[in-house]
Amino acid sequence: MIDWLRAFAVTLLVELPIYALLLRRWCSTSRAAALGLLANVITHPLLWFGLVDLHAGTAARTVVLVAAEVAVWLVEWSVLVLGLRRTERGGADRRELAAITGLVNLASFGVGLLLLG
Repeated sequence: MIDWLRAFAVTLLVELPIYALLLRRWCSTSRAAALGLLANVITHPLLWFGLVDLHAGTAARTVVLVAAEVAVWLVEWSVLVLGLRRTERGGADRRELAAITGLVNLASFGVGLLLLG
């Protein structure tokens, strides 16, 4: 559980500031952070605990990890689309949100690999 909490904290430390920066044209910093937090509360435990039984280093693990990351990206993108469909600054573009979600997840995945192995 400690490993998950550490990984979750790293994920939030990486992702929330990026969300706050890139979503500011559609919402406040606090709303962007709340959406990023909600997206991660939904996806991070499912990904982390769902992959715990796979054998490290196998080709199958890599395929499952990529598929899981794509699923996470889609869920987190959906959270943003729903959370930003109507804002005080107008609705957000779904393609831009897809790119932002992909960038944010790639950043946290990369930092996680570097820090946590």
